[in-house]
Amino acid sequence: MTNLEIEAFLAIYKSKKISAAAEELFISQSSLSARLQTLEKELDCTLFIRGKGSRTLEPTEAGERFRPLAEDYMNIIRQMKDLKGKRYEQRLRVTAINSIGTYLLMPVYERFMRNHPEVFLRVSEYNNDRSKPVIQKGQTDLLFSPNRFESDEVESFPIFTEPILLICSADSVYPESISISELPEENEIYINWDDGYDAWHRTYFKSTFPRLDVDNMEQLRYFLRQKNRWAFVSGSGARTFLRDPMIRQLQLDTMIPSRIIYCACATKKRHSPEIEAFLECLQEELREVKF
Repeated sequence: MTNLEIEAFLAIYKSKKISAAAEELFISQSSLSARLQTLEKELDCTLFIRGKGSRTLEPTEAGERFRPLAEDYMNIIRQMKDLKGKRYEQRLRVTAINSIGTYLLMPVYERFMRNHPEVFLRVSEYNNDRSKPVIQKGQTDLLFSPNRFESDEVESFPIFTEPILLICSADSVYPESISISELPEENEIYINWDDGYDAWHRTYFKSTFPRLDVDNMEQLRYFLRQKNRWAFVSGSGARTFLRDPMIRQLQLDTMIPSRIIYCACATKKRHSPEIEAFLECLQEELREVKF
């Protein structure tokens, strides 16, 4: 019996659906089902049953008896972890899209930890398709995203704007200044920066499905070192990429739309000391950045 199996049981008990529980834990439905099956096998009993004509799972009598034990187990685990080190006065969870978290926020994290040693900082990254549940379910305190999410519980506001640049491998045959019609589509490394960029891209390029489509910055950087490869890259990533002698920038004859990055947080936490302090550290970094 492991923490993961107990966690899986409690998530299913709470949501009553495999799909919802898997989404909450950020794992596949098959992985969640496997954890539940392992737990049931070890306990030698069935913990949930599916009602006739229903998509929801209902706890069996054994499942109901097991729930308080599982909750006590997880509480004990948390208390044991708290004994490992310092108890911080405050905590802050920051989640960001890969291109922002890796290439812009790293010095912000460092600055924040240096200025606020009393705060425990947890950082994570996400894929676009999972950003909305992360903020709506209260799984993070601050979310940095090119998408704007707002509701009665969530406040979202623009935090900065960054350009999108055209860059390529240093040994590419392209001239320093190039027309958009001269860019061979088959050599593009595509990454969708936001909806506005995607609409602009479809205006100039006919291919609905690019030959190479990536979803994180390290993949993009790897392929950009290959001869004649090219890509449109967000300013936060491009300024780091261009320090690599194997990568260079091209000047395009067409204006590329900029990307707006939004900050989202729970409305009730918007002016908390930790969030205000982190945003101040971010603004200090932005004042020093030159895209």
